[in-house]
Amino acid sequence: MSIKGDFTEFSLAEIIKYLQSSKKTGLLTLTDKTNHFFWVNKGYLVAASHRTDELGLYSLILELYLVRKRSLQRVIDSVYNDSLPLVIFLRENGFLSVKESRILFRFLGFR
Repeated sequence: MSIKGDFTEFSLAEIIKYLQSSKKTGLLTLTDKTNHFFWVNKGYLVAASHRTDELGLYSLILELYLVRKRSLQRVIDSVYNDSLPLVIFLRENGFLSVKESRILFRFLGFR
């Protein structure tokens, strides 16, 4: 089911209340000059991004120079299988240190 509208029809608070109370799962897309994507699982916000290609974390790791692009791509292509979140997989397999993981999460706004 797809619902479309603008903030003249619904307030953001009304949309969030609806998603929570109905325990919806899906993707909420807000568009102004750019797109903003919010993934919701059973009414809970589980992720947010400005892109949907699943490469946001990959790009951020490269942007912060935490892992070399060639090494990161080789690991993803050969052994990464989505069984763990990428950052945890990289840390548990020695590609990111605990310190680098903390830097990444601080940059993302987690403390």
